[in-house]
Amino acid sequence: MLFSKSTRGSKLLTTAVLAIGLSALFAAPAQADSGGTWGAISIGNHGRAYAIVTGYPSQQEADDAANSKCGFTDCDWKLDWDSDRSDNLRCGAAAVTSDGHWGWAQGSTSDEAEQDAENDAGPGAGAQVSGCDTITRGPQN
Repeated sequence: MLFSKSTRGSKLLTTAVLAIGLSALFAAPAQADSGGTWGAISIGNHGRAYAIVTGYPSQQEADDAANSKCGFTDCDWKLDWDSDRSDNLRCGAAAVTSDGHWGWAQGSTSDEAEQDAENDAGPGAGAQVSGCDTITRGPQN
């Protein structure tokens, strides 16, 4: 045995306290959910399908709902937003060009998000979906 019984007990206690502290530190989600609601946009079917959802209590639920609503196995969320963000990026939008190049963006309003998404997609792009607390463009929940 490398240490005495009294030393062993204090080392085990120190190790246990350290382990509990580290598990609490790393157990927190990557992005904590706020008091607001979440929205998400998902794009799939090789860029030919899309979905938007709003009003979900967590980021993960919004992302999952958008992917499910999109309806294809390759649907993947591209953007999510929180209606209670402190940086005012509380809305999201996605736009596409005639040749299928997508862009997406967050903004403080739907109009701002749409404009930024159109700029991200490229010349001639048009907004397909946008929303904040509610959907402002695109299929409803």
